[in-house]
Amino acid sequence: MTEPRLIALDELRGLAISAVILSHGALVYRDDSMIAFGLAMPALGVGVDLFFVISGFVIFDNAARMIARAPEHFWRGAAAFWIRRVIRIALPAWATVAAIAAMQASSGADGASIGDLAAAAGFYADVHWGNCWAGVTSCGDSLVASHFWSLALEMQFYALAPLLVLLPPRALTLTGLALLALGAALARPAGQFWWAVRPDGLIVGVILASQVAQRPTWLAKVPRVSLALAAYWLVVASILARVLSDRGSGFGLVAIAAIFGVVVASAAMREQRSAGQGECHAKAR
Repeated sequence: MTEPRLIALDELRGLAISAVILSHGALVYRDDSMIAFGLAMPALGVGVDLFFVISGFVIFDNAARMIARAPEHFWRGAAAFWIRRVIRIALPAWATVAAIAAMQASSGADGASIGDLAAAAGFYADVHWGNCWAGVTSCGDSLVASHFWSLALEMQFYALAPLLVLLPPRALTLTGLALLALGAALARPAGQFWWAVRPDGLIVGVILASQVAQRPTWLAKVPRVSLALAAYWLVVASILARVLSDRGSGFGLVAIAAIFGVVVASAAMREQRSAGQGECHAKAR
């Protein structure tokens, strides 16, 4: 049985993907194009942080639902969750890594190093590239394989998600808030280790999912955020990232995750209200 898709969250995914594509276009072409240079001024890569919040919310909720169907068989539900992630995420990633390696071998061109490809295939590219950008280790061309850093962080979260379901909601929330506070206090310059290894958005998403499941009264007071308004807050977050994160402020990354947390919470509550109204209409018929 598949869970119904949340259309509002799909819209936010599209917004996040569009921002990331624009940021990468600016990264590649900004030396040759004034338009691309202008796009590079705000850090539109914060679309990744929006995607992390969505992933934290959706994946934790999916893991909780899957395990709740058979609470006496936790490991069976957890194994089913992990197998699904391997099929949907790991296999395509490994195929991509193999394609990169094959293209480099056939062309003889320098690109990704063996270490880059191993990190991509092993899903520790966030740690690998964090060390590369910090100057601890040497790596190949970052435009070839560095994008695997975000996928690595997602896969590490997928490995933990079923285990997080076991925590009481209060303990999960308090632990998440403590980690966010620690992240805000750290120096985390853009392109350095603690910038690449950043679970802030995932933590915010998990806290939201656990709170939505408990249906607290404060969630009903979350303001409605349209897609246009979400795009506005994405631009605000991108400017915040450029001003604070580039100067090494961990507070900037946490603030960005919190902004997107409100946006995702609004989308989730809008879906719940729509579902509730649909049930009322169905009963009336």
